[in-house]
Amino acid sequence: MPRSACSDTSLTSNKEEQAFLAKAWERAARGEILIAKQLHGQLERATGRELSLGYLYALLHRHGWRKLGPRPRHPRADQDEQQKFKKTSRDHHANAEPVARQHSAAAAVPVDTDTMSLFLEHTATRFAQQHCLLLFDGAGGHTAGALRVPSNISLVPLPSYSPELNPTEHIWDHLRENYIGNRVFPSLDGVIRQLCRGLHDLHFDAKLVRSLTCFN
Repeated sequence: MPRSACSDTSLTSNKEEQAFLAKAWERAARGEILIAKQLHGQLERATGRELSLGYLYALLHRHGWRKLGPRPRHPRADQDEQQKFKKTSRDHHANAEPVARQHSAAAAVPVDTDTMSLFLEHTATRFAQQHCLLLFDGAGGHTAGALRVPSNISLVPLPSYSPELNPTEHIWDHLRENYIGNRVFPSLDGVIRQLCRGLHDLHFDAKLVRSLTCFN
């Protein structure tokens, strides 16, 4: 059975939330790394309620908590270029009308220009009535001249050496924590099946996707 929705903030009181976060803060101050999945279980035990993982992320957001960037800042990153990109991204977001509860994803090996072209074609077909802005890094398959870009997709390059600006980084972080990490798979096909299971679950949790990707 699916877990309860995370949109009802009345499931926990502000006092309960502050008490829970105070204990978490004490552990963090002692050097403990706080992991979302573990916090989720602790929150359920503390409140005696069954709550979704998305509810935890919403709670953290309400109190000004955020996940650390998945990678450290690269010493060769251009700070001016990053600030310019952030401003441009906010301008794009202000003039965009997001499609609710929909995303596009693919698990494919190898990741090359042909694979990326097929993914763009899939995305363009899925959102045929919209124009999509896709952020991408400098991987070879993303920048090759042979890449086929549909007319309803615009590619927005990330600044060099700036993985912390990539909104999908926390998606992979979530998948590693909850679907891939600390498991043994008999083959690469098993890894791909498990990854697809995680992406499928995200498809039905738009609030979680939003909380993971809106962090810059």
